[in-house]
Amino acid sequence: VDNVFRQLRTEMAGGNAERYEALSHFILGEVGDTAYAETATTLGLSESAVRSAVLRIRRRFRGLFREAVRQTVGSTEDVDEEMRHLLIAIS
Repeated sequence: VDNVFRQLRTEMAGGNAERYEALSHFILGEVGDTAYAETATTLGLSESAVRSAVLRIRRRFRGLFREAVRQTVGSTEDVDEEMRHLLIAIS
């Protein structure tokens, strides 16, 4: 999971490091409405733009996470089950 966060940070570092830092705490859990508003103010975006950015960063995280898990399990059928176990463990 740490490697996936590092990879995502590296991908977004090209001009988006501030955005990554502001959005990264939304990746694994739902954060209250005030956090969206505060983040929107910090980044100079609308709240709906922040919500869209959160959806995109979560989607990318999920894709990277799936690929990382796929490389560690014996078959592709085991990926979803392993992802569930890992997410429960880190929650």
